[in-house]
Amino acid sequence: MLNNPGLSGLLAAALLLVCGTAPASAETALIDRFDPAIVTAIAAEKGWAAETLPAVSGTIRVRLTGPSGISFMMQGHDCETGTCRQALVRARLTPKTVPDAPNEMPDYWSSNSGPVSAAWTGENYTLHYQIIFTGGVTRANLSALLDRIDSNTDSLRWLVAP
Repeated sequence: MLNNPGLSGLLAAALLLVCGTAPASAETALIDRFDPAIVTAIAAEKGWAAETLPAVSGTIRVRLTGPSGISFMMQGHDCETGTCRQALVRARLTPKTVPDAPNEMPDYWSSNSGPVSAAWTGENYTLHYQIIFTGGVTRANLSALLDRIDSNTDSLRWLVAP
């Protein structure tokens, strides 16, 4: 510990200048709202298809299609002025035939696949992910989550395969 108050103050100021004032890079800047422009830009960087759909009853929506080829929808919640504090990501898969035990798959998904809720609707399977932007997420984390959603959706391809 330094006993010289002047030297301690200079050291603290120097550390603040070195550590505390560095600008956030695009990779570490936090995204604190669901904004279709940001989501479509991330999708474009990945080589994915992304389409901002017309708002329905003020709900912002983006359709994304990754390497799996299976599209999923990102829909805003808690919205104001074109951006939202939350987004619900939803994929729907319709099997070619109704499975013998249709609820086994959603039970497995809900228990083993991270932040996903799965359900059998009687006609199709739905997977839901909720993204809360309060406090912010990095661009890298949002990109990784989209990869995970695409991968999880792709693992159900056998349900809809011809």
